Amino acid sequence: MSKPLVWRLFLATAITQVGLWTVLPYVPIYIARLAPNNAVTAVGVVLSSVGVGQAIASPLWGLAMQRFGHRAVLNTTSIGAAAALTTVAFSHSLPLFALALVANGIFAAAILTASMAVMAATVSPERRGAVLGQILFPFYLGGVFGPPLGALAFGVGQPVVFGIAAVLSLAPLIVLLTLRPAVRVTA
Repeated sequence: MSKPLVWRLFLATAITQVGLWTVLPYVPIYIARLAPNNAVTAVGVVLSSVGVGQAIASPLWGLAMQRFGHRAVLNTTSIGAAAALTTVAFSHSLPLFALALVANGIFAAAILTASMAVMAATVSPERRGAVLGQILFPFYLGGVFGPPLGALAFGVGQPVVFGIAAVLSLAPLIVLLTLRPAVRVTA
């Protein structure tokens, strides 16, 4: 709590996770609607593609953070995730839906990687273990609050479900834009 950047990034990570968990339970339903004759295969291929994209992108985002800094990567990827989720929200074709979902996964990987790196770099070595020991707490909060929010939004429609996630994916950008200028977050 003594490090405003750390607790604000924890909060931002929790908010983005709520957004992620708002859509996660419902993505297979939307995929099935777009591929009614081959829903099971389509769900497997699309979700595996998201995982592959994230696995490849994570180390590349680490290199990008070293070169451009955490702040630039977090800002860019927050906007990229919001744009990708907005595309998913209005997509009615499986290829576009899948590509935008993969793009969101790639950007989300950077958001998580950068947030964790900033948190680790911001606290002293003797406090780092305590902070990193709580790193999964935002994920758990997302898993608690996101699915019910998604259930409420699901009845309204696809644009609302993914629109909520798009807005919530901007949380790290908002955190960084509202920090006092004295705080420097660079690689």
